[in-house]
Amino acid sequence: EKKELELIHQLDELNIKLNQIVNESTNKINSLQQTNELINNKLIGQEIELNNKIFELNNQLSDLTTESKEKVTSLQSIIISAEKKELELHHQLDELNNKLIQLVNESNEKIDNLQSKLDSTTLEYKEIIDNKTNEIKVQESRYKEQVLDLTNQLSNLSKELDHNKLLYNNQLIIQIQLENAINESKLAIEKLNNDINELIIQHKNKINDLNNQHDNDISSLESNHRIEINSLNDKINIYIAEIQRADQKYEEKTRERFNQIEKQKELEKSNALEEQRQVMQAIIDKAISDKEEYFTLYLKENKQRKQIHNKLLELQGNIRVICRIRPILEVERKSGEAIDVTSCPTPEDVIIQRDPSTKTRFEFDRVFPAGSSQVEVFDAVKPLIVSALDGYNVCIFAYGQTGSGKTFTMEGYGSDIGVSPRAFKELFDIVEERKDNYTYTLSFSMLEIYNESILDLLDSNPNKEKLDIRQTPEGNVVPGLIEIPITSPNQVTELLLQGQANRAVGSHDMNEHSSRSHSILTITCRGKLLHSSNQANSGATFGKLHLIDLAGSERVGKTDATGDRLKEAQNINKSLSALGDVIAALGNKKSTHIPYRNSKLTYLLQDSLGGNSKVLMFVNISPAIYNMGETICSLNFAIRCRNIELGQASVNSSANSLPTSNANSMRRISSGNDTASTTSSISSANSSMITPRRPITSSSMKK
Repeated sequence: EKKELELIHQLDELNIKLNQIVNESTNKINSLQQTNELINNKLIGQEIELNNKIFELNNQLSDLTTESKEKVTSLQSIIISAEKKELELHHQLDELNNKLIQLVNESNEKIDNLQSKLDSTTLEYKEIIDNKTNEIKVQESRYKEQVLDLTNQLSNLSKELDHNKLLYNNQLIIQIQLENAINESKLAIEKLNNDINELIIQHKNKINDLNNQHDNDISSLESNHRIEINSLNDKINIYIAEIQRADQKYEEKTRERFNQIEKQKELEKSNALEEQRQVMQAIIDKAISDKEEYFTLYLKENKQRKQIHNKLLELQGNIRVICRIRPILEVERKSGEAIDVTSCPTPEDVIIQRDPSTKTRFEFDRVFPAGSSQVEVFDAVKPLIVSALDGYNVCIFAYGQTGSGKTFTMEGYGSDIGVSPRAFKELFDIVEERKDNYTYTLSFSMLEIYNESILDLLDSNPNKEKLDIRQTPEGNVVPGLIEIPITSPNQVTELLLQGQANRAVGSHDMNEHSSRSHSILTITCRGKLLHSSNQANSGATFGKLHLIDLAGSERVGKTDATGDRLKEAQNINKSLSALGDVIAALGNKKSTHIPYRNSKLTYLLQDSLGGNSKVLMFVNISPAIYNMGETICSLNFAIRCRNIELGQASVNSSANSLPTSNANSMRRISSGNDTASTTSSISSANSSMITPRRPITSSSMKK
């Protein structure tokens, strides 16, 4: 009774201490929340100051723009005055051109007058010649009339002579007289003929003289006219040369003035721009320095906020989410869909550029861009790996569309190993470090969910039977699943290669090596403290590490899947849709039912998503614009997962004893309702009942 009273007293003291610890933790949480509020208030004040500075910068920029506009207007007025001077010079040039045209017209009028005078003189000379010829013709006609009269008189006389022949003898004297008169008349006629010929010759000479004089006058007039025309042409050429020289001088002056104006404008513009640039550069330098200062303060405050937030998340038990962006594939480059729509301004943020004016920001626990290495990714999850040896249940799963890099993240490729192989090596390294204080037994199992059927990937039997999930007091288990004790990373690598060879894979338009099933690796860690002074608690721990590579969500329109690939895609999308329903129900605090049984995947993950586990999710996305819709859907799902509060995980440290089984034996997990003899018993709430199956030989290991 005294011992009972002492125990009760000790229990009361423990309860008091526990209450004190709880009160201290609540006080710390309240103080952390108050510091968080103070930090947020500081950030808001700094943001207001920054906005005020931006407003002042905008005002200064508007003042500078008004000054530049005034200078532009002054420059425009100078240009307008130059244009006016240019118009005046053009007007003077037009006047010179008009004077030149007047001179040309006057010269043309003089030429026309000379031509008209020449024509009038030629007409006068022609009229004189015509009059003279008419007079000569009239005189000639008179002489001819006189000759005709004389010939008529002669004929009359001859008649009279004939008539008087009879009187010839009597009038012989009269006949002689008549003969003398006839001779005299003949002489007179000849003289008249000679006079007529002389007059004709004189007239012809006068006509020739007049013609020669006319020709001389015309030639002299033409020569004078040519001289005047040549002198006018010379004057015109002189005027044209002067005008050309004036044009050249005007063009040179105009060009020189224009160049001066341009130089002056450029100088003023460059000076104004230089002044404006200097002012803006000073403002920009000040803004950059302020920005860097504020950014460093922001990073510092953000780091503190992250630390507080992570502690709060750890207390709340939220699912931690890491985003990983894969590189652009060569297939996407060739198809022309290689535009990268992602950016990572901070290690916790990823921004999706939906269109030139729309950006969407997502915040996670960590974001790894395309150039990140497998080592960097594993360093972010290493603390959770250690938690499995400390007695926690740990679940790490990769989610994303098909071809987004989930299998590469979890398993790796070739020598560039992923999270799972590195986790195995890390476990054995920690076991080696703790061997002086702890002894550990690790076991390995591997299964896949293919077309809503559970298959053991370590079972080499080609006619292996399908497995099912059973709900037991110890949690959801898969009876008949092979669980192999492991002692080295090389052994795990061989088992992993064996399981990968048995896993269902296929190819389609989106991924040449697409996983067609959900792969789940489980490492069971049983530990015991070697030197324990407490009889009531032997320091035994029990933890599980689940490493899950989910099959990728698919759009049949993009993958162009048919036949078996289409059926696989439908089952994959169905199970992922059920996972989304479970996440939505967990996120809704008013929800009274969580639909775990809608899919084998969610039913198997019930202990991890709704139980006592530390959960980390990889959301793998593609940066290409071609997959932007699937990328945004994956990121929204990851945000919903990150907001789920699972509650703080506790250590599984109530096991009675550590199994003493042979490290080279292989077991099948029982359903928990069967009573089978085992090499050791485990009383942990989350441990599995195992029975020996068959020893592993070197030949079976090679197989």
